[in-house]
Amino acid sequence: MQLSGIALNLLSRLSNRQAAKELARLWFTTFRSKPKPWVAEVWRGADRCVEVAVEETAIAMYCWGQGPPVVLMHG
Repeated sequence: MQLSGIALNLLSRLSNRQAAKELARLWFTTFRSKPKPWVAEVWRGADRCVEVAVEETAIAMYCWGQGPPVVLMHG
């Protein structure tokens, strides 16, 4: 991460606009990896899974129990 900070600082000396675009790309890109086994086990215990389309991306919502919804989300 320190190397990318140095690279962004150097790039900003050449073009602030390009450095800002690169920083936004890095900041808003999610890294996809397989879930840890304990996380997958929690998801398997859900009562149901609903997919919600946001633009061209499907986001999985895992639901447990009854009553008013409580949304917990990250990122």
